[in-house]
Amino acid sequence: MNPEMLGKITAIKGVIGVTLTDPYGELLSSSIDDEKVNEFIAFLPGITPVIEEGLGLGVVSQVMLKGPQLDNLTIFIDKGQSLGVQSEPRGSMQVLSRQIKEVITS
Repeated sequence: MNPEMLGKITAIKGVIGVTLTDPYGELLSSSIDDEKVNEFIAFLPGITPVIEEGLGLGVVSQVMLKGPQLDNLTIFIDKGQSLGVQSEPRGSMQVLSRQIKEVITS
């Protein structure tokens, strides 16, 4: 994912910040200030195979976390990179996810 794509994702209404990691959890780029959020984004792709196997869910390519008052977090998991997107709690995660996928696949 190039800087232009990250910029387009960051410009989507409701996006607060983005974090990009490699398959080993190394931070490649981030505009999210919260270190714990970044650590979670980096950790999740490494544990995903265990979740897939243990629960028999098949391939997990996206995880969405929504709290009642905190920011939302959507993580797109790929073999090459993982993208974490922090967004405002009042927005629709499904709409935002669709907009991000459009940028990623364009």
